[in-house]
Amino acid sequence: MENQSATAGPKPPRQVRARRLACKNAKFFLYFDHIVDRDGLGLKDFFVIAPKVADGNLVTGVAVLPVADGSVTLTGVKKLIQFE
Repeated sequence: MENQSATAGPKPPRQVRARRLACKNAKFFLYFDHIVDRDGLGLKDFFVIAPKVADGNLVTGVAVLPVADGSVTLTGVKKLIQFE
């Protein structure tokens, strides 16, 4: 059995190691994040489009649907970071 401290919990599914602002406009920030999963696998330029504000209807962003071989590919969406 491994020796773990009493305060050590499970590793988070992914971590943001770095964030670089690529560009922005009046409505959105565009970032490149360096993310790493719990197994140490990473991606240095994970593309993030973050809204600057949310309206009363909670409309806050965009959806990007990848196209593969002429078909739209649906992906799982997970909120990684809380934006303020």
